[in-house]
Amino acid sequence: METSHFEHWVSLPPNPTRWSTSSDRPTRARVLGSTGISRIPETVAPGGVENAPFVTPLPYAGGMAQIVYRVSVPDVGPDGRTRRVTRRFRAHGRRRPDGLDDFLGQYPKDSARIVYDVRVRINGREESHTCPTRQKADEVAATEEAKKVAGTAIDSRSGRVTFETYAKRWLAQHTDLRPTTRELYGLLLEKWLKPELGDLPIGRMTPDLWRGWHATATRKHPGSLQPGKAYKLGRAILNTAVEDRLITSNPCRVRRAAVEDSPERPVATVEQVYAIADAIEPRYRALVLLATFCCLRFGEAAGLSRGRIDLKTGTVTIEEQAIELAGGKVIFGPPKTNAGRRRVPVPAPLLAELKTHLRTYVGTGADALVFTSPQGHPLRRTKFRGFWLTACRKAGVSDLKFHDLRHSGATMAGHEGATLRELMDLLGHTTPTVALRYQHSTEDRKRALANSIGKRILADRSKSTRDKRGMSRA
Repeated sequence: METSHFEHWVSLPPNPTRWSTSSDRPTRARVLGSTGISRIPETVAPGGVENAPFVTPLPYAGGMAQIVYRVSVPDVGPDGRTRRVTRRFRAHGRRRPDGLDDFLGQYPKDSARIVYDVRVRINGREESHTCPTRQKADEVAATEEAKKVAGTAIDSRSGRVTFETYAKRWLAQHTDLRPTTRELYGLLLEKWLKPELGDLPIGRMTPDLWRGWHATATRKHPGSLQPGKAYKLGRAILNTAVEDRLITSNPCRVRRAAVEDSPERPVATVEQVYAIADAIEPRYRALVLLATFCCLRFGEAAGLSRGRIDLKTGTVTIEEQAIELAGGKVIFGPPKTNAGRRRVPVPAPLLAELKTHLRTYVGTGADALVFTSPQGHPLRRTKFRGFWLTACRKAGVSDLKFHDLRHSGATMAGHEGATLRELMDLLGHTTPTVALRYQHSTEDRKRALANSIGKRILADRSKSTRDKRGMSRA
């Protein structure tokens, strides 16, 4: 039989292993030797070897993995002192090595200590695994040979690179990251991952190590979302290490470690929103109203230009957003996803507010920014924060973040009957899961639902009572 027939079945090493059928399991094939390929009868599988379902290599066959007996025995040296000497015997198949029994016969019974080294060559370098029993050595050899055949064998030297070194390489290679995302990953690496994990080789990382790290981080910083974000970053980095075949599996297997349980954010009422709009610096009144009732992110509003507002159709088009970097520099770029590019209808009561704002604070050019600093510079979140906190304090509204305006607007839209698809389009989201996070229930809404259910109960019970009376009269 020619080698080409066999290559349809399994990828063989450079020195093809010898295969044949097993008499007791005709649907399997086993490794028997290391020279050539023997004929495989058609009984292996219907249609020949090309349709054979799978193969099982025997341990240490074909020169892929070798088992070496390492025998240590007591011996008396020229000085009369007893010391232990070691000899090695190479196993051939399942038989004990030639000469082993004769060697052991020269020493007292049970005086020899035997361990078993499984040797396999990976990328031209010999790897060795020491086992306490021959059975364990057979299992390890079989596993290593299966990895060789499947092409998943990994050189142990690959895992010696430290986590910090590999993480920095990972960040450098991911050139498609947004500037703010790159800054966030750098912060998570420096503050959360590097101090405890940076110097460790990735090949020595274990699930227990990551569980301990996560438990310590969450205990020291209760309620913080940063440990979960850092864990997700570490998991992504090590997933790439698995793809690069530096490690066999990802040790980041901590249950619920990547779940970010954000606390429920408050939902502002229409009265609260207008109270804040009345109290804030006049040039930011339209910003508060637009962020709420059009569900805009701060960056989308800060990146909005005059040409993107159409007062005739009453729409705002989101095509860019302002991105503030760590050093205070503001750059402009597209939204996070294609869904973020969208046209948002403006409620009618806001059109007059928007028209007044454009006439008072915005230049005449189509590229003129709609919302800027008092000095006319691009609006920065860090600079706007002071205006926001002052306005909230004057309006008597506490514990409300600017981003909560977006939540509030989405909740209002949901209460007005917006479908999940409509909410996704309004918010610029790609998945229902994310859009659902912005659907918050208010106490008034829950009370209204309870009252509706109560009315339904009374109506149905009243109808049932009337029906019973009618039947009794009949």
